[in-house]
Amino acid sequence: NWEYFRSINIDNFFDKLLNMLWPLTVGSVLVGLAAGALSYPLFYYAAAAFRKRREKQVLKWRNIIGGASLSERFPESARRRAAGSGRGSGV
Repeated sequence: NWEYFRSINIDNFFDKLLNMLWPLTVGSVLVGLAAGALSYPLFYYAAAAFRKRREKQVLKWRNIIGGASLSERFPESARRRAAGSGRGSGV
């Protein structure tokens, strides 16, 4: 039995295996790189559009919730608003 295994010659077997498999691995790597290169701009634009839409929504909800968070974030604009509206705004 052992003589049978030795006669197969494991190195030769692995060489055949590698010769069969390396085109598959190289091809799959190349296909993966090509797919990544093609899909990168698509993902980039989708992410940019999504970010823009989400920023709009955040601003809208912040306005709905109230000016407190806005005035905390932008105190100078809140002060300008307070100075420019209501009584005592005469120049």
